Amino acid sequence: MYKIPIEYVRTIVDSKPKSKRFVFWDKVSVVILIIIIFFPMIILPIIGALLNLDYIYLFCASCYLLMIPFGIWNRGRVYREFFRIKHGEKYFKIVNLEAESHLKELEKKSALTCIGEPTDEWLNFIYNWLYFFNAIEKGKIVTIYTYKGSLIKSAFNEERLSDNEPFFTIEPNDYNPPEEEKTNFYRTHFDVGCRYLDDIINNLKQ
Repeated sequence: MYKIPIEYVRTIVDSKPKSKRFVFWDKVSVVILIIIIFFPMIILPIIGALLNLDYIYLFCASCYLLMIPFGIWNRGRVYREFFRIKHGEKYFKIVNLEAESHLKELEKKSALTCIGEPTDEWLNFIYNWLYFFNAIEKGKIVTIYTYKGSLIKSAFNEERLSDNEPFFTIEPNDYNPPEEEKTNFYRTHFDVGCRYLDDIINNLKQ
C-alpha cells in the first residue's frame, strides 16, 4: 500500500518519542526475533534427529518461513505508526504560482519546498509527516504553490535552472509544530524530500 521507502519512514518514526502502543509492539517484535533466532538452533536439531531429517535443510526452511512473515508484519507496523491519515493528498489545495513578488515572500519565509511534481503518493507522505509532528490538525487544508524553474530564474536572476524544472512550496502559515516537536520536525524535512526555498536559491548562486 505504501511505496515510500521504509528507511525514510523509520527515521521519522524513531525521531520522536513513540506511542505506548508502538513501544509495546516494539518489545513484542524483539521477543519474536529472539524466538526466530533461537528456535532453529535449539528445537530443530531435536526435531531433525527424531525425524531423521537433514538439519541444514530444516534450519534454512524454518528461517525463511519465520523471517518473511515477521519482516512483513514489522514493516507494516512502522508504516501504520506513521501513516495515520488516509489519502492525505486530498487535504492539499494546489495553487499555480505566477507572481514573482509572492515567490520572493516565500523565499524570505524560508518556505518548505520540493523539487518535482506533487504526486498523490508524495503529498500523502508530506501530509502525514505534518500530522505526525502535530504541525497540523487532522483534516486541515494545506496550500501548496506549484511553479517552474522559469519563475525562479526571473525572480532571482538565476540562469542555471531549466525553465521546465517543477517545484512546489508549502504555505508556511498552514503548519506550526509545537516547540517540543520543532527540532525533530525540521531535522527530518529531508526525509520527506523537502528543502528550504532560501537554501535552494542560495545554493544556486554559489
